Amino acid sequence: MGAACKDEYGTLTFNVGVINMTDGVIEGTIDIRFPVTLTVKQIVEKMTPNLETAGGFVEILSTHEPLYFPIDSPLVTKLLKAYQEVTGDMESKPITMGGGTYAKGINNCIAFGCELLGVDNHIHDTNEFVSIDALVMQTEIYVNAIIKLLEN
Repeated sequence: MGAACKDEYGTLTFNVGVINMTDGVIEGTIDIRFPVTLTVKQIVEKMTPNLETAGGFVEILSTHEPLYFPIDSPLVTKLLKAYQEVTGDMESKPITMGGGTYAKGINNCIAFGCELLGVDNHIHDTNEFVSIDALVMQTEIYVNAIIKLLEN
């Protein structure tokens, strides 16, 4: 399709969800999670020439721009400090991912979750779990984060 791309934060993922054929016309619904430094317009511009060659086109049914804050933004800095103070982990860096989040619907809001260093909780997989110790530590991180966000 010509949409392959990546940036320092991640690689575009492309999922063909539904394909229908009616009266010889093929219609497909796709879910694209694209790198945060690109826009919907840029992705469509990359795909359009290949689709047009095959007699196709892009129709956007719904879209959300990526949610991204620079690592040095006050919001990220406070959340990272809250994590570091509780865990003592000064090496790990914040990550971005293509998943959906309600944070996209709120101005100046960020998705903040705790992925503890060296712990495989089988997230979104069979037998997903969290230990009581990790849950307590995550709660401490969230409390610390709220305190930091309330500071000037």
